[in-house]
Amino acid sequence: MPHTSKKRLLTVFFILLLLPLLQQCFPFVSSTPLFGIYDEAPDVVFSWKEWFSGEYQAKKNDYLKEHMGFRADLVRLKKQLDYSLYTNTNSTHVIAGTNGVLYQKTYINAYYGDDFIGKDAVVEYVRQLKAIQDTMAAMGKTLLLAHAPCKAYFYPNDFPENMRRNKHTTSNYDVYAQYASAAHINQLDFNAWFCALKGTASELLYSKQGIHWTWYGALLAADSISRYLEHNRKIKMMHPVWDAVTHTTDAMYTDDDIAATLNLVFPVCKETFTYPRYSYPEDATQTKPKIIMVGDSFGWTLIENYYMKQATSKWEFWYYYRQRSNVQNDYTGVPLTEKHKYEALDSADCVLLLYTSHNLHTLGDGFIKHTYAHYFPQP
Repeated sequence: MPHTSKKRLLTVFFILLLLPLLQQCFPFVSSTPLFGIYDEAPDVVFSWKEWFSGEYQAKKNDYLKEHMGFRADLVRLKKQLDYSLYTNTNSTHVIAGTNGVLYQKTYINAYYGDDFIGKDAVVEYVRQLKAIQDTMAAMGKTLLLAHAPCKAYFYPNDFPENMRRNKHTTSNYDVYAQYASAAHINQLDFNAWFCALKGTASELLYSKQGIHWTWYGALLAADSISRYLEHNRKIKMMHPVWDAVTHTTDAMYTDDDIAATLNLVFPVCKETFTYPRYSYPEDATQTKPKIIMVGDSFGWTLIENYYMKQATSKWEFWYYYRQRSNVQNDYTGVPLTEKHKYEALDSADCVLLLYTSHNLHTLGDGFIKHTYAHYFPQP
């Protein structure tokens, strides 16, 4: 190799080595932060005591590693190489299936019935739920059990090879749907509906890159909830009406929520998402009921798409029956107290139980047991 070429190559090599330091000291490129919550190491103040003990050096090293120039970009590049070459998600929660489908292990386990609580337990919960429903109906209230769609049921053929089994066994979802129907529980089964629409729907209802229903799918669900309550309560409610629709391969909102946690450079697959431009037109004949929604993370989409805000006069979301939120995009909420629970139930018009199948082993998270005991106190 000519001497000049060696010098040029060496110069380029040193520039590449210096780039992270230059970016750290004089940021000249805007890097997108990594997705997720990270406990960043704080900077440290020099002290002779920590210097001689070695603590200062260790803490300073941790700080410099996490604040190195281009760190986020290099982390994404490393994760992309791991995923592209070895299908390694570098995550304990996200599992890569075939055809770009991402799962969480608990969804697949629930599909195969690994968390099945037994028919006797389901029958008892359904009995209590029916008693609560009848009591509320006598008080002019509506109880509605809604099954959110489950990704394992929507994409059952793309499980990773090491998690595939010969047959689907009895699951909590199968038994709950059957026994709740037999007991005439007010029920909306979005899981069965979405799976039935999968082969014919022109719009994406469940993304390969997300763990929840798509923004479009949640709008359909919101409209269906209103229509069910209209029929049950003999009222007229608000419905989302859209005047334009955007189709794009760029995921918005939570449509790629588990793919985003992987912090990759490129999307795991190409999908076309649907985003309507919509509003909730009002008229004098409409009724806005007071709704309490008890459920898992599928409920947040009904808050973010303004359904709860627009279609109700007052709403609360009892997230896993542990905390309550009633402010737009308020993910923190406040603890759900015994006193507030029953005061809110007394003033509510409707209670919506919204759970996906991998949370049915704890359906209500105590709501059914506590509410039944409230209406039917034991001596």
